[in-house]
Amino acid sequence: MKNRKIIGVDFDDVTVNTNEAMCLYHNERYGTNYQLSDVTSWDLSSLWQCEREEVFLRWHEFYASPEHLLTAPTQGAIEALALLAQSAEVHIITARPLDFEEVTRKLLQQHVPLLNNIHFINKLGVKDGHHRTKAEVCAELGVEVLIEDHFGHAEGVALLGIPVLLFNRP
Repeated sequence: MKNRKIIGVDFDDVTVNTNEAMCLYHNERYGTNYQLSDVTSWDLSSLWQCEREEVFLRWHEFYASPEHLLTAPTQGAIEALALLAQSAEVHIITARPLDFEEVTRKLLQQHVPLLNNIHFINKLGVKDGHHRTKAEVCAELGVEVLIEDHFGHAEGVALLGIPVLLFNRP
C-alpha cells in the first residue's frame, strides 16, 4: 500500500518495560531494593551508587541475561502497534547497542511478531563503533512522527520539524 505514514517508535520503556525488568534483575543480582518509581533520571549512576562505566556494564550484563527475554510489553503497546501497523509503516528505533541486536529482535518478535523494521543507533555499543542519532534515522526513513520517552532524542527529532509524542519517563 502506497502513501502510508511512516511512524517511528522507541523500544525501551515505550514498547517494552525495560526499566521495570532491569529493576527486578538488578535487585536480584546486586542485592538492591529499588523500584521503578526511584528511577528519576536516565543516568542511573547515582541510584546504583557506581560509576557510569559500571552502569554501562550492568546494562550489557542484563541484555545478555535470560531475564532480559522476560521483559514484558508496556501496557497497551502491543494493541496500539498492531492498530498503527494496519494503516502505517511502523519502525522501531532504539538506542540499544548493536551488540544485542539478536536478543532485541528476539524480544520484539516475541511480543510484536508483525513488526520487523528495527533500527539501532548503537548508543554505547562495542560491536560497531558507528553511532547514529535518532534524528538521523528518522530523517533517513522519512518518519512523520516519533513516539519516544527520552527528551534528548525527542528534541533532536523535533528540531528537524518532525512531531514527537513524548512519554513522561523516566
